[in-house]
Amino acid sequence: MKYFLTPVLLLFVVHVACAQPEQGQSIIQTYTPSRLLPKGSWEVKLFNNLYTETRGANENGEVSDRPRATFLTNILEGFVGVSPIARVNAGVIVNFRSSLISSAEMEHPALDALRYANNEEFARSGVSYVAPSVRFTPFRSLPRLSFQSSLMLPVFEEESINGVFFAERSTIWANKVYYDHSFANGDWQLFTELSFDYLFGPDEESYANDSGFMPVSVFLSYFPSSNLTIYVNAQHARRIDLGNNFSQHFTLAGVGAKYQLTDALNLEISHAQFLFGNSSGLGATYNIGFRYVNL
Repeated sequence: MKYFLTPVLLLFVVHVACAQPEQGQSIIQTYTPSRLLPKGSWEVKLFNNLYTETRGANENGEVSDRPRATFLTNILEGFVGVSPIARVNAGVIVNFRSSLISSAEMEHPALDALRYANNEEFARSGVSYVAPSVRFTPFRSLPRLSFQSSLMLPVFEEESINGVFFAERSTIWANKVYYDHSFANGDWQLFTELSFDYLFGPDEESYANDSGFMPVSVFLSYFPSSNLTIYVNAQHARRIDLGNNFSQHFTLAGVGAKYQLTDALNLEISHAQFLFGNSSGLGATYNIGFRYVNL
């Protein structure tokens, strides 16, 4: 499991050695998540999210210290264009997870999730979800408005073992609405994402079953050149009680950058800080992603 990043890193090295980005509009400018791929084109994306926390807020928003908890989520996506006029894309998403709580055996508690260890006392790792997915744009006149729907199927047995939380043991119907708008001669771009996840399954398997999860995200990007963008982003998310007697919310803000390494491959790095919330951790995320688009 720990070596699954190797093919992507090898792909990165080969392309940096063999190609340079062309001038003009790049993938990061043109093919945002809002824009669908034409028929026969495909993309592969690997996004790595490391979240670590030492503080949290209770149901009243009061903040207190906690033992360090760290979650590494690796999201591998593949999509292909199946419509001649770029109206429908189909794909699959696979999530990997490594989670742990602090232990005296850890030399670097915030980074030990990278080991993908399994220890019932403080660490768990493995595949968390597999999700068949579809993207579509319903209006030909609005090609920058698109929808994504996925059915996330849990492929692990226990949500938590001895206090070590792995992931919600829920089937998740995950829905996203994407929209972006470019202005100021293309130097600036506003991207928005509205999500609604419905989590369901046997009540005894997860605290999150019979709930909704709704994050709203906004990204403001600036392009110093066609191959580089820097951005600021903010997100507010709420878990809605639909029968599980639990709700929460949190707000975060962050910064990031994308660089077009070659005509097909781009790199993204970002960082975000959780600012406040209720019944939520208040940690930070550190992210790195690779996206390869074959047009």
